[in-house]
Amino acid sequence: MTGGAGGDGSNVSDAGDVLAALFDVRGKVALVTGGASGLGYAFASILADCGAVVIVADRDAERLGKAVSSLAAGGGDRVRPAEIDVGDGPAVEAAVDGIVGDRGRIDIVFANAGVARGTPPLVPSGSIDAFGWDDYNGLIDVNLHGVVHTARAAAKHMKRQRSGSIVVTASTAGLRNDPFVPYSYAIAKVGVVNPTVGPVVLPLGSPQSILGSGISMIMVRSCPGCEG
Repeated sequence: MTGGAGGDGSNVSDAGDVLAALFDVRGKVALVTGGASGLGYAFASILADCGAVVIVADRDAERLGKAVSSLAAGGGDRVRPAEIDVGDGPAVEAAVDGIVGDRGRIDIVFANAGVARGTPPLVPSGSIDAFGWDDYNGLIDVNLHGVVHTARAAAKHMKRQRSGSIVVTASTAGLRNDPFVPYSYAIAKVGVVNPTVGPVVLPLGSPQSILGSGISMIMVRSCPGCEG
C-alpha cells in the first residue's frame, strides 16, 4: 500500500500500520484454539500481524502445520503450533500451563474451536427423539466442554496476573431458536453465551479490554461450522 497521511498528520505506510494503530498487541501472548482454519485462522492472522506471540492450536496435525507455515510468513517466529484436542480437559490445562511456563504469561485466549456434526430438527433423523448420540456427544465435547476447558485453564493464570481476555466464539443459535442447526449445536452455544453475559470471571473488578487490567470474558458470533 502506498503511504498516505493519517488523521494526526503521520504517514501510514501499509495496512499493518493501520492494524497496529487500531489493535496494538505487541508483546502479548495469545492462544487461539481451532486456529488452523475458519475464524480461528483469521483471529490468529490478525493477532500475528499486530505483533502478538500466537500459539495456534488445533487437533488436525496436518492442517495445523500448513496453517502455521502460512502464518509464520508474516508473523515469523512469533507463531507457534500446539496440537490440542480441546475436548480433553487435562491436555488443555497442560498446554496452557506449558505456554505460561515458556512465555511467562498468557494475555489473550480465543476459545474458538468448534465442529459441525449431526442433522437439524428439520430433518427426521435430527428430531428430538431420533438424533444420534455419537454426533451429539462429539459436538458437545468440542463446542461446549472445549470452551470450558480452555477458559478454565487460562483463567487461573489471568487471575494471578490480574489481567487478560478470554474471547469465545458464540452464535445466534445460542440466542434464539434455530431449526437449521442440530440440537447439540444450539445447546452448546447457549452454554457458551450465558457465561459471557455477566462478570463470571471478574472477581478483580469490572470487565476491561485486552489491554486493560482485570479479566474480561466476551463473545463473538459465528455461523455453524465457521469456527475452525
